[in-house]
Amino acid sequence: MNRMRAGLPAGVAVFLALATVEALALTTGIVPARKLYGIPIVVVALLVSLIVAYVRGRQKALSLVVCSELDSESKYFCRRCSEANLREATGIVQPIFGRDSIDAAVVEQWRLGNPQGFMEIVNEENVLVGCFVVVGLESSLMRQFKEGTVAESAILGRHVLPMSRTKRLTDIYISGVMVRDSSDYLGAKRTRVLIWCMLKYLKHHFGVSSKKKLYALALNRESERMLKSLKFRVYSKSSSRVDKHNLYMIDYTKDQWEEVSRRLGDLSAMCKISF
Repeated sequence: MNRMRAGLPAGVAVFLALATVEALALTTGIVPARKLYGIPIVVVALLVSLIVAYVRGRQKALSLVVCSELDSESKYFCRRCSEANLREATGIVQPIFGRDSIDAAVVEQWRLGNPQGFMEIVNEENVLVGCFVVVGLESSLMRQFKEGTVAESAILGRHVLPMSRTKRLTDIYISGVMVRDSSDYLGAKRTRVLIWCMLKYLKHHFGVSSKKKLYALALNRESERMLKSLKFRVYSKSSSRVDKHNLYMIDYTKDQWEEVSRRLGDLSAMCKISF
């Protein structure tokens, strides 16, 4: 659709040119052909215009991609999330998640429970472009959350376990995944960096042979699409949950880690991580 939109001016110009030729023919007394190989001329003109718009739009779209890559951010830094950037990230996702968003003061209490579980990504200008949260929860609450009898809003700071205890758990919860302006070309690049950082984070804290289970809630179509692309599967369906969202789960194994890592490639030259 964007390709056709980019080539629309060229397509319209071709159609008007063909219409002008036919109009001039009529004014000079020449009767123009009404059909070409049995197809009405007006239909032929429209088809030609659409083809021109598509081809021209493709050229412009490719140019936009190239320009976007050349002009885009070249360096990222992943580190523990600050209180200020966590508040900013919460404000970014609030309009998107609506009633499902968690108040910034509550999320800050989560962070204080396990500061190592909250990571931010900034660009070379120190602008926040992404963040993610990986935490372990108190066992009874995690069980209720998995079953869908409580929503994410039931998580309080006292339920979030420190990293030393989180490492001993089987069930790990991934939340707070945010990418600024995720829908454009630059956003896609940031998303790739974020997933790569999450892989490195998981390996650093849990290794790659820990046999843990990772859980994540799909709050919108975009997050659902990302989870499916990473081979997460539905653990509990939205229809049986009080939050009315699908809860996804994946077995965190060495094979899974290596597969996603191969798909992303090595981004260490672009992104520096400090745990």
